[in-house]
Amino acid sequence: MYFLAIHFSAGPIALAREWLLSDDSPFFVLNSDIICEFPFRDLIKFHLSHGKEGSILVTQVEEPSKYGVVVYDQETGRVHRFVEKPIEFVGNRINAGIYLLNCSVVDKIPLRPTSIEKEIFPQMAKAQELYCFTLPGNNIPLADFDWIPLLLVAFNAISVV
Repeated sequence: MYFLAIHFSAGPIALAREWLLSDDSPFFVLNSDIICEFPFRDLIKFHLSHGKEGSILVTQVEEPSKYGVVVYDQETGRVHRFVEKPIEFVGNRINAGIYLLNCSVVDKIPLRPTSIEKEIFPQMAKAQELYCFTLPGNNIPLADFDWIPLLLVAFNAISVV
């Protein structure tokens, strides 16, 4: 018999507390269902420039009503709020599933199944501690069936040595 413990998106961060707090460096969190060119250096520069607790990558989509939209200041990148599957247009940038977080964020996450997107990020946005950076190029969410033709192109472009 197997037991599966679902900890959602923030629970694993709480479980890794000991390692994440071993120094005071910011750490990356990556969702496992995306394909993109990961702009790690650019995200680090952006994160250090605003000096707040968290940075998330956002990507532009044509049909934002299928996703949770990030509402933010387009000049500074400061996140104001999140709108889940909006009926009326509020923006077309969505969470790309790549984050750079300061160690202080670990203390905000309880040791229980926790959603970083629904529980932690809204708190950080309200406290003006969350900023977003637009992902250059394409972000391909593997769970989105609309992207299957692009996935085939991406997989065919990968050369195996």
